[in-house]
Amino acid sequence: MNIEFTLNGNAQKANITSAERAVDVLVGHFDIHSLSANCLSGKCGGCLILLDGKPVYSCIMPAFMLRERRVETLEAFQKTKEFTIISTEFQKEGIDLCCGGESALMLLALYLLRKSLAPSDEDIREALANAYCDCAAPEQYIHTLRSAIRRLDTARKAP
Repeated sequence: MNIEFTLNGNAQKANITSAERAVDVLVGHFDIHSLSANCLSGKCGGCLILLDGKPVYSCIMPAFMLRERRVETLEAFQKTKEFTIISTEFQKEGIDLCCGGESALMLLALYLLRKSLAPSDEDIREALANAYCDCAAPEQYIHTLRSAIRRLDTARKAP
């Protein structure tokens, strides 16, 4: 079966089987290295993508559901000023994100910032429920994200 979708801003085509999951297609067909299918049950967050702007577990999603959708992964976000600012804040706080956690936590930060320039603590905790990571406690993540939001706000106002 042939599908077309947008991956990190680029139109893509793939010939898939009905047994393939979205993570299989993204990793196997398009060489997306930020994703992993560790748990295969949508619990760890290593396969988290933004699908039409919302967090989704690609390891439990049939690949055909990518059809005519917009997919974003860490690879695209890493090229932005926002990623640099958020990543720097994590480093300043001494949070060394693990391989599986980095993609999910950074994409969740992007999702939260797109949703609101001032997400509530409850919104942040709810989003964090989509990722398992021992690298950052929820309160530490909230504090760091708030610092990043302040830096982003300053950066947006700068000439």
